[in-house]
Amino acid sequence: MNILGFANGGMVDGISIQEDWMKDKLKKSFTPNVDKAVRQMNSNVQKEDSQNLSGRDGNNNNFNDPGPGFKITGGNADYWLLVAAGVFENDHPQGAADVAQAIYNRIHMPGDPWNVGGTIRGAILKPGQFEPVDRYGGVAEWDLIRDEQSALAHLKKYRKTKGQLNRVAAALLDKKKQDSARDFVGPRDSFRSTSYEDSYDHLAADTEKRRFGHVFGFEPKGATIDSWRKGKLSAGSVIDFGDAQAQAIPTSGVGPGKANAGATMAGDMISKDGTSPAGSPLDVSNIGNKKRIYLHWSVTPYDRYEYLSRYNVMYGKAGDRHVSSRGLTANGHTAYRSDGIGLAASAMHEALETNFGSYPITNAQMWAMATDAATLAKAMGYSTVTDKQVQTHGEAGSGTADNDELYRNTPPDYAGGAKHDPDNYGPSLWGGLGARWDLDKLDQGAAIGTGGPIMRKMINSELAKFHKGGEVPGSG
Repeated sequence: MNILGFANGGMVDGISIQEDWMKDKLKKSFTPNVDKAVRQMNSNVQKEDSQNLSGRDGNNNNFNDPGPGFKITGGNADYWLLVAAGVFENDHPQGAADVAQAIYNRIHMPGDPWNVGGTIRGAILKPGQFEPVDRYGGVAEWDLIRDEQSALAHLKKYRKTKGQLNRVAAALLDKKKQDSARDFVGPRDSFRSTSYEDSYDHLAADTEKRRFGHVFGFEPKGATIDSWRKGKLSAGSVIDFGDAQAQAIPTSGVGPGKANAGATMAGDMISKDGTSPAGSPLDVSNIGNKKRIYLHWSVTPYDRYEYLSRYNVMYGKAGDRHVSSRGLTANGHTAYRSDGIGLAASAMHEALETNFGSYPITNAQMWAMATDAATLAKAMGYSTVTDKQVQTHGEAGSGTADNDELYRNTPPDYAGGAKHDPDNYGPSLWGGLGARWDLDKLDQGAAIGTGGPIMRKMINSELAKFHKGGEVPGSG
């Protein structure tokens, strides 16, 4: 019996939003079979999309609805170990519940063919069974996870966030998601990432079921497949989580389709203390037919401009402006968007949602971007801007503006080749992959969704100066 485990894994490969990245990874991983694998992946994606275009399953669960935030209380040691495992495997809420169901199946399988002792800890910590354990710290380190604090400490060490922890923790307690997982996964006790399974074909084809980046099934020579085929297996029950509870934290006013409605909730404009006047206005004599502005950070240390060719304008730590030699009409800064100009702060190297690190975006950079965005907006013919004219990269990735609602709920499988672009690669809170959240919060203690409204408030304050006695944006 092959017990490579959960999964060689259940592990979903790291996400990139560059198509070249995917091609390169495929070539390096299994060069002789690239064409076959790509064709199979595209076929699978089209099949999955045809089943899930609305983002709903047969129980009418909207898996792409980010819902409210959650505060989690209580929970025993097995619960928090399972939550941590879920974050590494699949932090999509329903995807995490699906993975958990496969784990329940293993621990409840008659005769304990997986030799896990009927426990969550046995299933996750048994050597060779769970790839994230081997890849991220080893058995001894994972065995230290006993409560929320120790789970979060482990996740942060490997660049995961409290938001991911809370989302998975809440999903595992959600009765609707539990029921949907039980109905969908059934008694299947093995799973792989879709990319891995399409490459190496470890599961019996007639047992496979796919959604949210995973394939569930049975191994062809495993100890349980014959029992399944004879109808002798049933789905395992949810484990005892102790006193774990999830309390919803409402987030109305900030989020998809409400980016401007959240302006008051988002708070006041960033202080201008310590910033300097912008100097000469941005030259907007050639903006072509651009009608939008996209706000980015470069994820580099301060004052690094090797990626200037990706953007139209970049800003140093002090707010100093650097215009790309490609000018203001070049594209490539925002996936699927060729209708706008990309402004980027040189900052946020190795930043996390909960820890902006050593290179947080500065007030000077934000005000320099706001000033130039106002100048661009005026050249585009706008007297004020909303999220239809100015978007953060996260908002653009999630399609939060009203005119993008058609695309916001496409299945989040960007790296897998989703066919219904633009796919949602924005913050996971908004149903996306979490690949981009640029300027969706301007301080590490703020909430996702507050950054865009604040930046637009700042831009509009600068735009208003064009209508005052000759006052120049960027001054006073």
